[in-house]
Amino acid sequence: MLLSKSGRALFRCLLRTKLEFATEKIPFVGCPLLSGSQYGYPTWDELRQPMSHDLRESYMDAGFDALREMRTRLSLLKGAEEETREAISEWSSLLISPSPYSSSSTSISTAHTMEYVEKGAWLQHRLSFPPPSHFIFEDEAEESQRQCETEQKEAIRALEVLASRVRGAHPEVYDTSGSFIINTRSVEETSENALACLEDLCKVLYEEEGLKGEQSEFLYTGFSHVLLPGVLENRRGVPLGLSVLVLSLARRLGLPVSGVPAFLSPVEPKNTIRSLAREISTVAPSAPPCILRVELPSQASVYFDPFNKGAKLTEDECRNIAAMSGLGEEGVAKTASPAQWYAAMARVMVQVHQRRGESDYVAHWVYQLLAIDPHAPEWTEMSI
Repeated sequence: MLLSKSGRALFRCLLRTKLEFATEKIPFVGCPLLSGSQYGYPTWDELRQPMSHDLRESYMDAGFDALREMRTRLSLLKGAEEETREAISEWSSLLISPSPYSSSSTSISTAHTMEYVEKGAWLQHRLSFPPPSHFIFEDEAEESQRQCETEQKEAIRALEVLASRVRGAHPEVYDTSGSFIINTRSVEETSENALACLEDLCKVLYEEEGLKGEQSEFLYTGFSHVLLPGVLENRRGVPLGLSVLVLSLARRLGLPVSGVPAFLSPVEPKNTIRSLAREISTVAPSAPPCILRVELPSQASVYFDPFNKGAKLTEDECRNIAAMSGLGEEGVAKTASPAQWYAAMARVMVQVHQRRGESDYVAHWVYQLLAIDPHAPEWTEMSI
């Protein structure tokens, strides 16, 4: 039994809505109510295949729910201020290809994820600066842009210097380009070298450079403990900031490090926002722990905590931490996608501005968070 005429019309509406997301330069993330393709609903090839009555009815019910949800989301995101729409457009450019919303390790490589996480960190840093429209004089806007560019260039140079120092401890495990050697003929040797590389990285950062974690209360002081350039300069950071720094350094070494989705989720989403149109709370939730994982070819992955000087953890210990922190245990064994990292970056910016009582900027970043993450619990708090 093929999908009915009305069913095909419904899914044409879904496709048109998807195209409207693209036209508005808003990240299209499909709908969690549907399954099938990477966009969250059945592909045309799937719809052309015979299906049972129950499956057809299931597609129809889910399709109508999806269409209502997608139209509601699009309507809200289109209502953002111009500069917020521009920011959303920039996140959208990062999330175009390949599928950034997949958390499957087979659909997107660890190296690609690491590259795009760092790109997101530079975008987060750039978007923390006021847009040119906020300045009265053109030279002030140009000076702000120069400062942003200078901070990023200095941070990149600092990362390169740190990577060179890490390589110096065991130069034999890196190739001529400075990238960690993955020996496909000896996975045991590769694992041993990867662990040695991680130990060297932690020694340089935590023992020699004195990198330390700061509690979320320091968000009151601004972005220095959140954004990558500030964390590099001050050697202090909240869990997410430290994790982005470690991942960016590991990328330069060719060490396959990934994030754990369970630790990129909000701890207390109901405290984050009530409504964009109503009073916004100035009490932000505590920053959750942020655990990273080294992907090893011959044994169970090694988990470590950048906030606690790279302390090693087992998978069971990670599950316990997730449970005690109010996070879901189901995401511990998965790999975080770039989109999940971006949502965490937007969420920590919401927290900074909440603690500083800057409601306009809270709304600015909440819109970005909602555009990036269709599963964000903040959606349930929206009065739309």
